[in-house]
Amino acid sequence: MKKNGNISLNVCMLSAVFGAIIFIAIYGISILDITNVDWIRNAGGDLTQSYYGWRFFRASEWHWPLGLMENIAYPELTSIIYVDSIPLFNIIFKCLSPLLPDTVQFFGLWGILCFILSGVIGAKIVYYFSKSNIYSFIGSLFFIFNNIMVQRLYTHTALAANWLIILCIWIILKGKDNSSKRYHFFTWGMLLFLCVSINMYYIPIIGLIMLVFCGYIVVKNKDVKKAISIAAGAGIATILTFYLYGGFYHLSAGDASPAGLGYYSANLNSLINSMETYKYLSGYSTFVLSLPLATDGQYEGYAYLGFGAILMVGFCIVSILKNFRVTGHIKGYISQYKLEIIFTIISILILYLAALGPAITWNEKTLCLIPYPNFFLKIYSIFRSTGRFLWGVWNILVVVGIYFVWKNYRKNWAIFILGCCICIQILDFSELYAKKHEEFSSKQQPYVSLLENDVWEEAVKNKDKIILFNRQMLSLRTYYDLAEIVLDNDMGINDFYYSRRNSKEIDKYKKKKYEDILNGDMSQKELFVIDSFEDAGKLLPYMNIYYIDGVILGSKNSLNLPFKINHIGSVKAYEKSTPSFNCEFVERGLFGVEIRGERAADSIIYIEGEDERRLFEKYDGGSMALDVVEIKSDVSNMEIFNESENLNIALYRLE
Repeated sequence: MKKNGNISLNVCMLSAVFGAIIFIAIYGISILDITNVDWIRNAGGDLTQSYYGWRFFRASEWHWPLGLMENIAYPELTSIIYVDSIPLFNIIFKCLSPLLPDTVQFFGLWGILCFILSGVIGAKIVYYFSKSNIYSFIGSLFFIFNNIMVQRLYTHTALAANWLIILCIWIILKGKDNSSKRYHFFTWGMLLFLCVSINMYYIPIIGLIMLVFCGYIVVKNKDVKKAISIAAGAGIATILTFYLYGGFYHLSAGDASPAGLGYYSANLNSLINSMETYKYLSGYSTFVLSLPLATDGQYEGYAYLGFGAILMVGFCIVSILKNFRVTGHIKGYISQYKLEIIFTIISILILYLAALGPAITWNEKTLCLIPYPNFFLKIYSIFRSTGRFLWGVWNILVVVGIYFVWKNYRKNWAIFILGCCICIQILDFSELYAKKHEEFSSKQQPYVSLLENDVWEEAVKNKDKIILFNRQMLSLRTYYDLAEIVLDNDMGINDFYYSRRNSKEIDKYKKKKYEDILNGDMSQKELFVIDSFEDAGKLLPYMNIYYIDGVILGSKNSLNLPFKINHIGSVKAYEKSTPSFNCEFVERGLFGVEIRGERAADSIIYIEGEDERRLFEKYDGGSMALDVVEIKSDVSNMEIFNESENLNIALYRLE
C-alpha cells in the first residue's frame, strides 16, 4: 500500500470516506444541496442566524478589513466573526459568488467536512503510536462518532469543528521532538488562524493546551526559544486573523459583559452525565442515566464520554493495576514517560478547572466558590460558556484511552477490545443519531414566513431601511423573516440577533432616530417597526401607523396598506392570576391586545361566536405577545386562556 508520511494513504482515505458515509447516514443527502435552504429556515435558532449572517455578508460591499459588512446593524459595520457563521467559509463563498446561484448555503458541506477531517486526523493520531492500519481505522471511529460534534452540528454549527482539537493533539505529537522553531511558528500559527476563522471559542481551549505544551518543551528540552516561537506564531496569527475579519471593529468592554459566567459552566459530573434532559442541546444515552445539574445552562458543559469510552478507560485501569505487579515494567515506563504523564494530567486539570467557571458544582449542589480576582473575571467572562473547555478533556482522555489499550494488550486483543468499545459507543448514542436523522435526512417542506402577507411588498416599496425601535430582543423568527424582506429588497436594518452585538451604538442610533421623529426629521425611505401600542400612540402625531402580521409599522408617507391606525384610545389594564381570565366590559370594535409575563406568547383568546386565536410572539422567550382583534358583536367579556399566572393584559381601543 502507498504511504503518506507514516500512515497508509488507504487508511486515511478509508477514514475520510467512512466519515462522509456516516454523515450522510445520519443527516441525509438533501442538506448537501447548496440551493436547499428550507431545512435551515425551518430550524430557527442559531443555525438560521448563521445563515442570515452569511446572506448579509454576501450582499454587502467588500470592506477592509475583509470580514466587515454593512446593513445588518445600520449604520454600523459588523464583523462576520460575531454572527457565528464560519468566517473562512463566508470569505471563500463570497469570492465565488459570481459563479454561484442566488440562493446558496454551505452548512451541509461544512458538516460533511467535519466528519471527514475528524476521521482522517483521528486515524493519524492513533497510527502515530500503534503503527497498525486496522487499529488506526477503528480508533478513528471514536472521533467520527463524536457525540459532542453531532450534538452541536446544526445548533451551534461552527462549534462542530472538534477536528481542530484533535489537530492540536496531532501537532503536539508530531512536534514534541521536532527542533525546528520555524516549523512550530508556522504550524501553530496556521492552527490558530483556523480557530479564529471558524469560531473564537476554540482559541482558549487550544490556547491552554498549547501553553501546557510550551511548558513541556521548556522542562524537557530546556528550549525556551522554541516555546517562544510557538507562542509567538499562535499570538501573531490570532491577532492578524482577528483583524482580517474585522474583530476589532467597534469592540468594546460592554460586548464582553460577565453575564452568564458560571451559568454556562461544567459540572463535576459532566464526563459521566448523559444530560438526557430533553431541553436545549439535550444529551442521549442508551446505558447511562442522567445526573442533576446545578443550572439549566450547564448543558454547555456536555462532555459525556460515552459508555464505550468509559469501558475503554476501565480496561486501561484494569491493565495498569495488573501491571503494577510487574514492578520493573511500571517503574521503567513511568521513568521513560514521566514528563508526558505529568503534563497530560496538568492539561486535563487546567481545562477542567477552566470549564467549572467561578463555582465548583456536583449534581445540583454548589460545593464552593472560587475567589477569582475581578480583573481576571472580566477576562474570563469574554468566553462565558466555560463548560466548552471540557471538549479538550474529552479528546485527551479518548486519545489516552486508545493509547493505553494498545500498549497494555496484545495486538489482536487490543483490536478486539477497541472494536467492542466503539460498537458500544455507537449503540449508546444511537438515539442521538436517530433524532438527527429524523430531523434532517428527508427534504423538508418549504418554509412559511410569518410575514408572508402580500402587503409587505407594498410596505417596503421605495424604502431602503427598516428601523427597529425594540427595547428587548424580538422573537428570533421575526428577526429572520424581516431579514428575508430586507435582503430581497436590497435594504438595511439597524438591529439583528447575533452575538457580541455593539449594543451601545445600536441603542444610540435608535435613540437618535426617535428624537429625529419628534423633531419632524425623518425620511420617506425609512420604515419603522414600533415596539408596542403605547409607543405607537406617542408616535401617531408624527407618522402614519399600520399593523401587519403582529408588527406595528410607522412611515412618514402614507402607505397603501389595509390596516391603518388613526387613533389609539385609553388602555384597559388587567392582571391575570388564573388559567382562564375574562376581560370584562369589552364593547364592539377594534382592540390592540398586549400581554406581558412569563410565557405570554402561549395565550389563547376566545371571543364568543369566533374561532380561538393565538397572539403573535413579540419578544424572544415569549415574554410579550400582541395582536389586533375585532369584536363584531356586543359581548360582556373576552376570555384569555394561559396556564401561566401573573400576566399583565392591556387592551387599547383602536380606530
